[in-house]
Amino acid sequence: MAGLSVAAFLAPGMAAANPDGAPWISADPDTVHSCASCHFDHEPVGRSQALVMSGLPEYASPGHVYEVVLRFATPSEGTAGFLLTATSGVFESSDTSLESNGAAIRSLTPAAADVATWRFQWRAGDEDDIVEFRAAANAANDDNSAFGDEIHFRKLVIPVARSE
Repeated sequence: MAGLSVAAFLAPGMAAANPDGAPWISADPDTVHSCASCHFDHEPVGRSQALVMSGLPEYASPGHVYEVVLRFATPSEGTAGFLLTATSGVFESSDTSLESNGAAIRSLTPAAADVATWRFQWRAGDEDDIVEFRAAANAANDDNSAFGDEIHFRKLVIPVARSE
């Protein structure tokens, strides 16, 4: 899914621009409001191998709840955060350092760098034949500004299993 996506918790200046956090669509690198639009000091990393999501099946079963783990091996010694969206389904978490908004979830507080790990649940929807997940993560240099941060993006697509 990140100072990356949640600019408000990493940069006071950005908090003024987005007082409630980055727009929920910021995990999509092709939107005007992507995380890289505010954290632009480095070229964004598309298809980042440092951003890995586990716990999702090869085929999602409608209504099933999956325990998801998002890991981000940061390239710096700062802090990290994330934003993750799905085209269907609902994210849930009892972790108070995470915030969900239906088909999106993000970190509210920065995680220590090296390998940041977040755990949450995703309940598969039944309205689509495929689900597209878009994750964005920020490897922040911990200087409370948008400069020096490196944004990583990753997309994952899984089909929804349909019973005949």
